[in-house]
Amino acid sequence: MTVIALDRTHIAVDRQSTTGDTRARMRKWRRLKNGGIALLAGTVASGIAMIRWLDSGKRIARFPMIDAEDFARVIVVHEGHVVEYESSPHPLNIDLDHGPFAWGSGRGAAWGAMRAGAPAAEAVEIASEYHIECGMGVDVFDLHGNQL
Repeated sequence: MTVIALDRTHIAVDRQSTTGDTRARMRKWRRLKNGGIALLAGTVASGIAMIRWLDSGKRIARFPMIDAEDFARVIVVHEGHVVEYESSPHPLNIDLDHGPFAWGSGRGAAWGAMRAGAPAAEAVEIASEYHIECGMGVDVFDLHGNQL
């Protein structure tokens, strides 16, 4: 499971992968060929299929068929813009003026932390303290895809 937090200037994601009762550390982001970054929440295999689709030219006819049980969400950050892909090749544009935003199983705690003034990275840390399926560190990026 995952927590991704987005404030007006940064996006952060935890590093914990959970399968059944087993936790493992993993990198939940990938650098795209265009220089942007893609962060994933949900089933890893489905998220990776979506990231490969993004890197292969985003042809609508080749959008990966993802079973409802294998839910995945990919958040893309590129040149100051943020979009979300879920079950469609058509992205949802994220309006940073209406945030903060959070995704994944730890989203409630992260969103609450940001509404109380915490930046994205701290919100992921707070969510990781309280949600059993989030944790093992934080990766943080600015909205131009630079890792901090």
